[in-house]
Amino acid sequence: MQALFISPNIKISVEGDTLLCDWIGFQDEHDLRNAALAIHKLFIQHGCSKILNDNTELIGPWNHSTAWASNEWFPSMIEAGLTKFAWVFSNDVFGQLSANRVIPTSPVIKAFTSRAAAANWLTY
Repeated sequence: MQALFISPNIKISVEGDTLLCDWIGFQDEHDLRNAALAIHKLFIQHGCSKILNDNTELIGPWNHSTAWASNEWFPSMIEAGLTKFAWVFSNDVFGQLSANRVIPTSPVIKAFTSRAAAANWLTY
């Protein structure tokens, strides 16, 4: 696993054709969008087709960016070649509520409560 991007709110690594995104702490709008744009750029640069999006360490809501993520970011990722997006939900109820507001109905995106289950789904 190779670390590609590290900031106070996210660590992004690559493993094969999968981008591993580990969100950390509270997400303000500016930092969240910058991290999401970094994911998009690295996804394309490294020829990935899958993302493991781990919110286990995320704290609090991020409602400020749910419409943008759902209406702009996800469609741009699918256009860039995203075939599977495994979303490991935060244990924080507010983070879960924000995630539920974002997830578009798509066979590409699936929610999980454990990283192991998410990683397993990505391998098939």
